[in-house]
Amino acid sequence: PFDSFVQVRGPRLVDGAPKLNVTAGLYQVGVALSKFQIASTTKELEDFRAGYFELQLKEIGVYTSSPSDTALLGSETVQTLTKEEVEKRKPVLLKILFPVSKLLFNEKLRRRKSADKILRERGYSRWQIAKYSFTNRVVRRGLLRAILQTCGMFFQDSVRLVLGWSLRLVLFYPLVFILRIFKLVTSPFKKKTMTEK
Repeated sequence: PFDSFVQVRGPRLVDGAPKLNVTAGLYQVGVALSKFQIASTTKELEDFRAGYFELQLKEIGVYTSSPSDTALLGSETVQTLTKEEVEKRKPVLLKILFPVSKLLFNEKLRRRKSADKILRERGYSRWQIAKYSFTNRVVRRGLLRAILQTCGMFFQDSVRLVLGWSLRLVLFYPLVFILRIFKLVTSPFKKKTMTEK
């Protein structure tokens, strides 16, 4: 119930804050993971682990604490689509582009780039970074799995490079060329109108 919501500033409770007012409606709900307990004093959670988390919602609904408002809510229950139904309803273009976008932009790639950047700032060369990464994979997964994972990463990087350059050649460079031509064509007209004024 909204009556149990409390106002916070960071992880600290705001003493004497008014109750949450939802008479004008509620338009957004956010979720955050914090290493602090929500309290008047700042206190860290003992078993907190930093990192990414996932929250899966089964359904979103409405409720009322007043029996007189139950008629306003209605008796219909909104049914959510299953993952398979959502996949079937996706447009064909999205079905093609989504796997490509996942290959080009994903969390593992961002983490790898971030780690590479940190190691380069520490003075590592590309060869030293590759050697360091491979050694870590061997320690964690064994030699065979490390070789397979490295080959897989090399293949993914190659595909990513080819796709990236293909998109540049097919979309980006032609668009830049068209915009430059458009500027060249329209600039004499702008000069004429400015001199006429």
